[in-house]
Amino acid sequence: MSLKVSVVTICLNNISVIRPTMESILGQTYKNVETVVIDGGSTDETLGYLESLRDRLDCLVSERDRGIYDAMNKGVLAATGDYIIFINAGDRLFAPDVIERVMTDENITGTRPGIISGRYRYEYDGRLTDYIRPIKAGQEGSSLPHQATFVAAALHKDNLFDTRYRIAGDRELWSRLKSKGLFDVRYIDDVVAVFSYGGASSDLKNDTRRYLEDAYIRYLYSNRFGYADLLKLLGKVTLRKALYSLLGGWLFFRLLRAIKIFEHMKKPDREVL
Repeated sequence: MSLKVSVVTICLNNISVIRPTMESILGQTYKNVETVVIDGGSTDETLGYLESLRDRLDCLVSERDRGIYDAMNKGVLAATGDYIIFINAGDRLFAPDVIERVMTDENITGTRPGIISGRYRYEYDGRLTDYIRPIKAGQEGSSLPHQATFVAAALHKDNLFDTRYRIAGDRELWSRLKSKGLFDVRYIDDVVAVFSYGGASSDLKNDTRRYLEDAYIRYLYSNRFGYADLLKLLGKVTLRKALYSLLGGWLFFRLLRAIKIFEHMKKPDREVL
């Protein structure tokens, strides 16, 4: 029997971007896909659009929540599949057969790893750009991209997102799994998803809170954070905002990618794509 995949989408007033997201999910060639949508109580046309798809959705919930990770936890608890992946409003699966390719791979079906992480592409202002993905466990940095990551449902249900975090809850989850010895990742060579730069985790308006949450997570799990780290953090926030104002969104985004490529070229255990 084929593995069942629960694709969870959370949204709130996202009518401008949710159509491509849902089309990419509902257009998958893999037959054993469960579609779970958690809407935060949209007041625009989002809910009407989702209602029009109700007979094609396995679960549709629309109610107020306590933030992104509370909504994502609702999706985890509602899912009945063997694996869970989040494709939230504005993101999309890369190709119609991507889930089929991953879930029929003998290396996956034979061993059923706790976490499967693939490649991904960024999109900014309608334009796709390059991507970088670690190919070795322990070299993924502070986080895995949830849009390109399948997590075993049993593992995820036992380890929900910590809703105290508003921006970096996924990073805290990966750190927590590492601390428990549960961070068993199988890296795959497929491009799984495209996700939009400018969501809550990358929006410059959230820089200060994101970096503070990241710093607290590093301290919590490594006990390392001092005054020098604080000054570096504040300097990074200020510099990013200045460069964004000077260069504009697209050039700023390309600069970030160029910096990451330069950093990864110096690391033989990472892959530049």
